[in-house]
Amino acid sequence: MSAAPSAYLTRAGHVSIEIAKQLILYQPGERVPTVQQFAEELRTGVSTVQRALAILTETGVLELVPRGKRGTFLQEIDRPGLWRASLQTVMVGLMPLPYTRRYEGLATGLRAQAETLGVPFSLAFMSGAASRLDVVGVGEQFAIISALAAQLAREEGRQIEVCLDFGPQSYVEGHALVWAGKQRRRHPRVGVSMRSYDQLELARREFGDHAEYVDVPYLQVLEHLRARHFDVTVWATDAMASVEDLPVTGLTSPAALAAVPSNTAAVLVTAGDHAITHALLRHELDVDAVRRVQAEVLAGARVPHY
Repeated sequence: MSAAPSAYLTRAGHVSIEIAKQLILYQPGERVPTVQQFAEELRTGVSTVQRALAILTETGVLELVPRGKRGTFLQEIDRPGLWRASLQTVMVGLMPLPYTRRYEGLATGLRAQAETLGVPFSLAFMSGAASRLDVVGVGEQFAIISALAAQLAREEGRQIEVCLDFGPQSYVEGHALVWAGKQRRRHPRVGVSMRSYDQLELARREFGDHAEYVDVPYLQVLEHLRARHFDVTVWATDAMASVEDLPVTGLTSPAALAAVPSNTAAVLVTAGDHAITHALLRHELDVDAVRRVQAEVLAGARVPHY
């Protein structure tokens, strides 16, 4: 049940929005701030806080239990309801371009989960994990990248938090090397998108300092490879149909192969200061359900819908 829109126009309504933003971070069984503490923090009266809490409890998004001197504890919580009560806007998920069935399956699973939660939801598709992370800090959004990309992004100082890990081969099946021709140079020119943590990191691990790295927009990599503007690139094995006319070999260096588990796993990340979105998704989104939908799409048993 939702509160009437007019309820949020009152002073107590405004305070209930701020309290909802805080309590969505709590777990059942935790002690919550006292009415007096809320009043002091939100610079309002005790009676206003009491009315604000009544708005939230009467709509059923939380249940509080007073336990005397021990304080008040959170008994039950409806996080999607609290998310709506905090008047958050549409949640936007930033996904890789859906050029493989694996990505389509992941997008389909995420949309199905959002519909289950009853949260206004939209997906945006962007090439390059770095580009998605540039945008994720703008609003209450999340990004899908690989676990390897998340690790590298944090190492370079990006303020992101891994919220959910979908496990091996939820992001890509794997990667291989695609060559412009049969000739192999000792010091190859490697075409990569510098916006793709995965492609660049795997290339560096495979070829090290013995290569020249050529920055090419991801969607133009194969075009430039066929034109022999460079010798080789790293490509997702899910998309091998697009390179049937070109020589393909596997990764060989121990460093590149060591990255495979984290490189194939999809993770959902939020900006470090977006605790509301992080809490909702971390506690309420069913990873196993998303993976089941993805598997159905991969098997052809479900039509992608995202």
